[in-house]
Amino acid sequence: ETLFTPYCPQSADKKEIYSLFSGIGILLYWALLMDFTIFSMRISAFVLVCGRILVEVGLFLMALTFFILAFATSISALRHQLDDFS
Repeated sequence: ETLFTPYCPQSADKKEIYSLFSGIGILLYWALLMDFTIFSMRISAFVLVCGRILVEVGLFLMALTFFILAFATSISALRHQLDDFS
């Protein structure tokens, strides 16, 4: 028999209640972490600004992609060899 094992026969009857209380503790911990931004106005304002900025950066990247695509297609159509375009 080994000295260090993950199973202890003396704690078998307490395992279910320990699992319940540790699960409740973890849920309360995550609830506190999710509600952390309300306690500090600076953190709350920072989260709000970051959310708005990310939306604006996304819109900018979409517009930049559109302009790059439009410029690339106009450059490729600028020098043509077909007489039908003349």
